[in-house]
This record gives sequence, structure tokens and C-alpha cells, in this order.
Amino acid sequence: MPRRRMSAGFTLLEAVVAMAVFAAAGMALYALFNANLISLGRAQDVTAQLPTVHRAMEYLSAIDPAQQPTGQIELGGYDVTWSSRLMEPARESQTAQGYRGYHELGLYEITFDISRLDELVASHRLRVISQRQVRWPSLE
Repeated sequence: MPRRRMSAGFTLLEAVVAMAVFAAAGMALYALFNANLISLGRAQDVTAQLPTVHRAMEYLSAIDPAQQPTGQIELGGYDVTWSSRLMEPARESQTAQGYRGYHELGLYEITFDISRLDELVASHRLRVISQRQVRWPSLE
């Protein structure tokens, strides 16, 4: 009896194994792609907030936290709410030569939150110096 020749195609087991390997590789690529899309979305959000963060820092650097410890302002479509706390008690300043200065200085930490449509977008901290003139130069 003559032997039958083996067919030159794939067996069912080989096809199932190939599909499983292809599916596993596809899932790994999808997870990588999805993670990159999420990171890209977060980067775009941060980039959109950056001008508002800079404006808020400029504004809060110009206020005196001893006189205005809390507040809220609208900047570029975002609501900025801040509160400050005294980190170093106020003390007298000194001149470069070591003499008593004309101001009293205190170090404050300002925590400010940026929100849009009542949803918190970001929270930042800023340290500023508060100064108050306590002495005036004498004309002697």
C-alpha cells in the first residue's frame, strides 16, 4: 500500500497557537498605545494651564499675604483661590553693613488652587516675603 503524502498546510493546532500569539502581541500594543494617549492628554491639560499658573504666580507675588491672607480671582477662564500661612515670624531687616533696616520681613507660603467649572484642575504652592516699613530714614 502506498503511503499518502502529508498535506503542505497548517494544522488546526498551529493556527490556534499563531492566533493566540498574535492576540497577545495585539493586546500589549493596545495597552502601550492607550497609556501613551492618556499621557498625551495629561500633557495637553498641563500645557493649557501653564499660562494661568504663571499669571496666578505673578498676581500672588504682588499681593501682601499679611494684609490679604485669603482670596479668589478669575484668570483666563480659571478660578484661582488662595490661602497663606506664616512660615517665619516677622523680623527686622538689616542693611548690607549690618545696621537696622527700615522694614519688617516675614516669610509666607501661599497655597493656591486652580479650578474650572467647579472642578479642581491643579494645586500649587508659592513662597513670598511680606514687608512692612517700620522705620523711616532720619535726616540727621
